Amino acid sequence: MPKKKTKSEKELNLKFTGKMSILIELEGHGPLEFRVNDLQVVKDAVQVILDHTNNKTPVNSYDKREQKTMQKLLDGIE
Repeated sequence: MPKKKTKSEKELNLKFTGKMSILIELEGHGPLEFRVNDLQVVKDAVQVILDHTNNKTPVNSYDKREQKTMQKLLDGIE
């Protein structure tokens, strides 16, 4: 039987924008970057990552300076 949520537990509700940048390291070359602006592709990519990592993968959090840098990458996606 599923555990009931208590008042102190909060649900995580993520609303994706549809923009995504995937950075892949290559040996002997610079990184390869995929820039995507499609909500379904973003959702599918997240699902694939979660499925293949058994729902356990490191997730970074950024300070304000790093957040600005990351946001500039996403803002450049059309």
